[in-house]
Amino acid sequence: MQAAENLARAYLEEQNWERAIVNLGYLMQSNEVPDDLKFMHAYSHLILGGYENGWLLFDEALQFIGDPNNPHGAQYLRTRLGKEKKWQGEKLHGKKLLIWSEHGLGDIIMMSRYIHLIPDRFGECSLEIWTPLQLVRLISENFPAQVEIVGREGLLEKTTFDYHTSIMSLPQVFETYRESAIPSETPYLGVPKSATDIWEERLRMYSELKIGLVWSGNSSNEIDKQRSIPLSAFATIIALKGAVFISLQKGDAVKQLDSKNCPIVNLMNQCSDMLDTASLVSNLDLVISVDTSIAHLAGALGCPVWLLNRNGSEWRWLIDRIDSPWYPTMRIFNQKNKESWDTVITQVTQELSLALARRGSEKPIFR
Repeated sequence: MQAAENLARAYLEEQNWERAIVNLGYLMQSNEVPDDLKFMHAYSHLILGGYENGWLLFDEALQFIGDPNNPHGAQYLRTRLGKEKKWQGEKLHGKKLLIWSEHGLGDIIMMSRYIHLIPDRFGECSLEIWTPLQLVRLISENFPAQVEIVGREGLLEKTTFDYHTSIMSLPQVFETYRESAIPSETPYLGVPKSATDIWEERLRMYSELKIGLVWSGNSSNEIDKQRSIPLSAFATIIALKGAVFISLQKGDAVKQLDSKNCPIVNLMNQCSDMLDTASLVSNLDLVISVDTSIAHLAGALGCPVWLLNRNGSEWRWLIDRIDSPWYPTMRIFNQKNKESWDTVITQVTQELSLALARRGSEKPIFR
């Protein structure tokens, strides 16, 4: 078994997903499989678009996933909530379903597309959704449910429910086994008109096309160095005429805006959470983003979004795709050389230059 494990890890390192699946499948026959390989078995299926096996394996692997940044993550909640009431697609007429979330904001935004489908598919029911603070108002605006915050002291003791599920388990419950089965119609999230009107007024002074920019993810994420790009690398993009670039960046990377010659407009101090950010994004013509929650937010709102995707990709973006079955308004620019983003930046500069030149035509310029 050690030989199979070593071989599986070697194939994973090479991103040879097909061979990794073969060796991981053999390894799964053992009762001593490392937890990270249980997850990577699911990951390998998903990145190849093998959803039927992938979602089942992913749902099973969730219980083994620890998150050092979230002590109230999947392992903790699954242990406390128990297996007896885990929802596996039972009818919900008159029942109460608790939907809890782990992982990042992008995962929650991505899978929230399933929530409004639950009553029609499984029966009218009561929903309670646990979500991080940054998403509370956005989720509250979009779903008629009681919204709570994961990790609040005593939360588990205060709630009652008939069934519970992780939001990341919803694709398995809905049997999303083919791309055609993905609920891909957007927008599936929205913001109140009063909120978008506020941002429309704030942005009225800019006559150029308004383009949001995100160049860095959460620095605490172990893959952040692979997906984030220094703001200085965007110089050729920012220099294009006919557009005003508006920062959608949060976190330490905001400090990169301190350059005296940086022309990017920074309004994120006026965004306290994802509802505020969604209201801003709804007023933009395009969002250009690395693989972080803002890319999901723009896609969920039905806004044009260009994703700058790291070499090797990530399971939800599949391999070498330039479109996404999850977000029809998304275009993907894939990094070919993991040591450099130059080719991606050059491609985006060229495509954006062409799009800006077409401004005024009836054809949507970013589709």
